[in-house]
Amino acid sequence: ELFSAATGTFDPTYVGSKNSLYNFRNYQHIQPNGGYGRLYNGYVVNDSRNIAPVGWHVPTIGEFNTLNSVATGMQLKSTNPDYWIDTYYASDAFEFNSVGSGNRYYPDYRFLMLRMNCTYWGTNGNYMGQNYESATSIIGTDPLQVGYSIRLVKDDSNNTGIMTDNSGYTYKTVKIGNQVWMASNLR
Repeated sequence: ELFSAATGTFDPTYVGSKNSLYNFRNYQHIQPNGGYGRLYNGYVVNDSRNIAPVGWHVPTIGEFNTLNSVATGMQLKSTNPDYWIDTYYASDAFEFNSVGSGNRYYPDYRFLMLRMNCTYWGTNGNYMGQNYESATSIIGTDPLQVGYSIRLVKDDSNNTGIMTDNSGYTYKTVKIGNQVWMASNLR
């Protein structure tokens, strides 16, 4: 379940290092379209290879705060019961489509919380997350070894409706307030 981009093999020690590109749990048996996306460690956010394509970037804590001032966690969460164990606190009013992708925890890299929470990396070890049993989002800081999802934000507020990542995958985008966000987790 732990994957090293450098070797293409299972490697639990490599995944937590700053040399790791990402760590991920293969969700193909759960969602054939890979709807949860990959889980990345925090080192990828500052990696010189840049996870974000030109015109996009990993959000800052200020951008998370701006998003939270416009939309509650409830308004960001998908209402699809395939992605959350309970959708009572989900309305997806802004079509952000946050899904319960779970996390990889440090130091043992256990995969936990599938369909229970989703956490997104920001810059400098900051994160924003939602839990299935809450209508709010939380913002905080965690060790870079933790595995979280990534949602990128556009450098400007012109929403073209689509974003293509560095691997050629395309994503729907949504404008929330004056920010343009990916509407699914980075693969």
